[in-house]
Amino acid sequence: NEESVHAKLKENLSYVGDIKRANNVSNARSTYRNLKKGDLNEFELYKKKYNHRYKNKKGLKKIDCYWENKIFDKFEYVNNLTEKTQNSKKRFIKIILNKYTIFLTLF
Repeated sequence: NEESVHAKLKENLSYVGDIKRANNVSNARSTYRNLKKGDLNEFELYKKKYNHRYKNKKGLKKIDCYWENKIFDKFEYVNNLTEKTQNSKKRFIKIILNKYTIFLTLF
C-alpha cells in the first residue's frame, strides 16, 4: 500500500514538473509571437515601455532593441495606412453614390 502511495506521489510530481516546463517554454516565446497572441492594448503597452527597456540594455542587446522598435514602428505604419485606405474607399463610394444616384436611377 505504501508503494502505491509513493508511485502516485511520483506520478503527481512528474505531472507538476511537466506543467512547470510547459510554462517555462511558453514564457520563452518570442516577443512578436506573444504580441500576436495578445491584443492591441498589449502591443501599445509594449511600445510605451520601450524607452525603459532601451536604457537598460548594453551592446548588441541595445542594437537589437533598437531594430525591434524600428520593425514595430513599420508594422504600426502599415496598419495605419490600411485603416486610412479602407476609410477613404468607403468615403469615396458614399460620395459617388450620393452624387450620381439620381442620374443612375433615371437611366
